[in-house]
Parts: sequence; structure tokens; C-alpha cells
Amino acid sequence: MEAPLSELPALARFAEELGYTDVWSLESDALDGFTPLAAVAAVTEHVRLGTAIIPAWTRPAGLLAMHAAAMAELAPGRFVLGLGSSTEVVVQQWLDVPFSRPLTRTREAALAVRSLLSGQRVSA
Repeated sequence: MEAPLSELPALARFAEELGYTDVWSLESDALDGFTPLAAVAAVTEHVRLGTAIIPAWTRPAGLLAMHAAAMAELAPGRFVLGLGSSTEVVVQQWLDVPFSRPLTRTREAALAVRSLLSGQRVSA
């Protein structure tokens, strides 16, 4: 269901009152995947908040880790980071980045984010 960002907090609060357990956000050609969840985190207490799916190509691992850390602080124990490869259309045609070895790129991003969130340093 699509709703304007300004309506998401009230909608999420209502959904939580009805017993819904999750709120998921995605990225394509409009909003980023994190901002809607941040708006929802501010007005909910129990729903799990997740990204489905943040492309591994659109941000460096350090920035992905920063986003995840901020969401985890806003919604302790409720945030789930979903990473994926995205598609050739988004990566290569929209961003002009070669779309090669998507599984490797996603795996490397996930491992780097995990390491960064545990306080380790990673190389680019």
C-alpha cells in the first residue's frame, strides 16, 4: 500500500493498534527505504521495522551501517536490515554502474555492514 510520507505515522500507529506486527519499506524510484521507517519508529512501540530490500549498490557499506545503527537506536530490537542486489535496470541503467556479480556484491556488503556494526574496521 502506498501512502504519502506525512500519513505514515498515523497509519502505522493505527496498524499497530489493530495488531499488525511488521512495517516494511522498500526502495525503487521514489523514497529511500529508511526515512519512512524512521517516521514510523517515532510513533510505534512494538511493530518490527524492516527494509525490503536496500540495494547493496546504492550506498557504501559504511553508510549502510550508519543507517542501520540509526534505525536500531530509534527502534531498539525492532529493526531488520534487508540487503539485496537490486536489478540491472536500477544499477546499470539508472546509476551507470556495471551490474556484475550481484551475489558477491551483496555478500560483501552484508559482511562489511555486520563487521562495522560490531565495531570492527573494514577496508573498502
